[in-house]
Amino acid sequence: MKNLKIIISVLLISLSNSAVSEEKMNACFITINSSEEKHQFKKSLSTGANAGKFEFHELAPDSDQHGWFENACSKKIRCDIL
Repeated sequence: MKNLKIIISVLLISLSNSAVSEEKMNACFITINSSEEKHQFKKSLSTGANAGKFEFHELAPDSDQHGWFENACSKKIRCDIL
């Protein structure tokens, strides 16, 4: 968990130093086993200086759906963070 906090901190610092844009960035997730990391990233990317700057996309289905990868690709979402 400590490593996850470090990774999130580095990510947030790098994002705050990037060029300012009015367009929201896309944070994409592929949740296979646990959604804990997804919730941590969503929490971190939704607060402070990053509030309102991200749209969140879950690319994997809730169920064991065949062809989910192709379906995710067909949405043509450009993921800034995966």
